[in-house]
Amino acid sequence: MEDFDEFVRARGDALLRYGYVLAGNSEDAADLVQEALARLGDAWPRVRQKHDPEGYVRTTMVRLHIRSWRRRNREDLVAAVPDRGEPDRYGDADLWAELQELPRKQRAVLVLRYYEDLPDQEIAAILGVYRLPLSGGVPEPLPGAANLRLASWPWAHEWDAAGNVTRIVNLETGGSTGVAVPPGADRWQCGPEWCTGLLDDRLIVQRVDGSGRRTLPGTLMGHGVRWLLDGRRALFRVHEPDVTKAGVPLAVVYDLATGELAGVGERTPGVEGGELGRIQHFPTLFWDAGARFYQHCADRSCEIRKRGGGKEYTVLNVAAIRG
Repeated sequence: MEDFDEFVRARGDALLRYGYVLAGNSEDAADLVQEALARLGDAWPRVRQKHDPEGYVRTTMVRLHIRSWRRRNREDLVAAVPDRGEPDRYGDADLWAELQELPRKQRAVLVLRYYEDLPDQEIAAILGVYRLPLSGGVPEPLPGAANLRLASWPWAHEWDAAGNVTRIVNLETGGSTGVAVPPGADRWQCGPEWCTGLLDDRLIVQRVDGSGRRTLPGTLMGHGVRWLLDGRRALFRVHEPDVTKAGVPLAVVYDLATGELAGVGERTPGVEGGELGRIQHFPTLFWDAGARFYQHCADRSCEIRKRGGGKEYTVLNVAAIRG
């Protein structure tokens, strides 16, 4: 696994710094990195295919850090970072002393918020579902939601090790529904009633209980790793091998319930390229209709470049679509 070894060499130091931010000392940081990389090695083919090995390692490190506290059942608090026989390479000792006095889960929240600069929804996806007080401060965990990831309020999901949604929970009522995940499915994602994912490298759609299954045309492909926009609409890329064909959309919004779809933007004829933006955690898309793309080749390599545009963007709020 040469590419795995290359990843370790390239990102090892950054992961050690991240581990130090979590644990507050070099020894525990090294242990977190070593264990997380061992798990990454076992899951490398699957994680590499999803193009986010560092996200996998960092999430694993956070969960290992919290789990180690649960096993010990208590922490040994210190007034200052112990002398480990080497200089503190990563930060302010007084800051670490204050962080060490916090419960591990609260410390992890602060690290993810202020060191990783993650929004609340991504923190919830890593640690569970949290409530953020309107007055500010540290997010508070919702009881019974430690293993859930918030989708959109009030819906939260439980995921398996392969990254498939296996249970849907209504956090307001406490109601829970098991998901009928097809054997061999990949990237299974669900709204309250409908699910979509890959089966034998083809997109499929079905109800949460497994009924109403449809196999979508091979010309449609998932847009990114998670293509579900809201509870019933997904964003798919369109595969059109004829790059000279006009009128090909940048992507399509597909209604899982009705099977209706609508194109978004338009690909520049002559090149297989274009830009479609998505506001993170919201079903909102935007694109620059005035931009045109072309292929630039030099030194025996080619790339897609953009010219024009930059004056006005078209914005689509998928949640406002009725029907």
